Amino acid sequence: MEKRHLIFELLTVLADMYRKDMSEGEFKVWGMVLDRYEHEEISQAFSLYLAQESRFPTPADIVSRINGDSEGKALDALIKVEKAMELHGSYRTVIFDDPIIHFVIDELGGWIKSCRVSEGEFTWWKKDFRERYKHHLKYQVNPLEVPPLIGIFDSHNLPKGSPAQIPVFIGNKDKCLEIMNQSKFFPSIQTSRVSLESALKR
Repeated sequence: MEKRHLIFELLTVLADMYRKDMSEGEFKVWGMVLDRYEHEEISQAFSLYLAQESRFPTPADIVSRINGDSEGKALDALIKVEKAMELHGSYRTVIFDDPIIHFVIDELGGWIKSCRVSEGEFTWWKKDFRERYKHHLKYQVNPLEVPPLIGIFDSHNLPKGSPAQIPVFIGNKDKCLEIMNQSKFFPSIQTSRVSLESALKR
């Protein structure tokens, strides 16, 4: 089922339950807010809301159910980043399946700089990462603006006109590819389509 259709159906049922009239504009706003979430996340959030509340929801009510505990999500993201740093280091370009991670690391100086943070500074880096992540959870990130996390090899070779290396996919590979395809900042990496499809099958 198309995501917008799912949202429309859920809201139509709720509107009947609460005897509320909804305009086409309201349906569009709901679709815009919830479009970045998965079908299952949306359905579960509506179910959870209905079990807890007795009034018609706002988009923020549903988003808060999807996001859940922001501190827990920030910690999970941080653990994913730390594992990627240990496994791959700063040499390879990486793509995470979570676009918020890209925005946070970019704000902290990029992938190379983040991988080179000293042990003494890392405690503060992790605290900063969690706070920035929780901040971004409150807002809808723009998929067109997701910044790449370039590694040392590509940072040296791309300016010389060399082709980009195949990036390391961290997490769900399909989501990583979706993020890469949507962002306007990944054109050089997208040129190696055959190699990318091969990498996704591994």
